[in-house]
Amino acid sequence: MSTPSNDKPLFRSVATFVAFVLVGVGVYAWLQATRAAPRQRTAVEQGRPVRVLELAPLEVVPRVVGYGAVEAQREWQALAQVSGTVVDVADRLEPGRIVQEGTVLLKIDPGSYAIEQGRSEAVVKAVRAQIAEIKAREASAASNLKIDERSLELARGELARVRSLYEQERRR
Repeated sequence: MSTPSNDKPLFRSVATFVAFVLVGVGVYAWLQATRAAPRQRTAVEQGRPVRVLELAPLEVVPRVVGYGAVEAQREWQALAQVSGTVVDVADRLEPGRIVQEGTVLLKIDPGSYAIEQGRSEAVVKAVRAQIAEIKAREASAASNLKIDERSLELARGELARVRSLYEQERRR
């Protein structure tokens, strides 16, 4: 009696699997070898007709009609840094009007500015004179200190001499 062998069905299933894989790889390789290169289209530039309008700059005052509460997005307030009489005002300076950057808005009388500048220069000169006087006093005090130190040394020497004479007189 012979016993049935279980090795043959396992061998057949592995062989069948390997055969299918080899057939799949072969078909894939054949498809890659026989494929055609992709078609390339040439780029064509197409111009579009346009209409050109030449415009000249035009000054316009912006106006808006609306209802409700209105608030400015940006607001600028001028603060005077110098005092004086205003002698010239720009023609277009009005509340709410937009002016170009660099526009001279107001001119102040240069006379009061010149007077104030003269006062400031006089104050500077006075302060410099005070500084020079204080430096002179400092130099004088330093020389007086040296003289007083020399006098102190002489007085100490005289004191030492008088003490030594006093001691000599006491011993006798």
